[in-house]
Amino acid sequence: MSACTTGPEVGSYAPGAPTGLIREADGTVRVEASGDWDDVEAALIPALGLAEMAQLNAELDEGVKRFEIIDALDRRGFVEVLGNEESGVNELRARIGLTGDPEAAAGLLVGIARRLKDLVGRETAPIR
Repeated sequence: MSACTTGPEVGSYAPGAPTGLIREADGTVRVEASGDWDDVEAALIPALGLAEMAQLNAELDEGVKRFEIIDALDRRGFVEVLGNEESGVNELRARIGLTGDPEAAAGLLVGIARRLKDLVGRETAPIR
């Protein structure tokens, strides 16, 4: 079963994963998510490690945290986290590679979303 396909909501990627992974025409994958705005980096870093990726750069704009990333195959991409301090995290977006690798992006977003959920209202949580 594919993690995501072009079109409307496609379901979950793995047990406990968020539902609604959607692939855009440009290869970007997005999903609604929730969590504390100040936990974004704490969720991103372990998810990147598990996906064999690394962060290259980070930018913060009004309501968007954008992270430039690279994977073990030397493909660059990005993760965008939409939200703010008041409402928390609303949506996650990612694209890996020039044309997009939806399986890799979906796996990364699932890891970030799961970790955000684990950290809600807590200072620490085990990495799973």
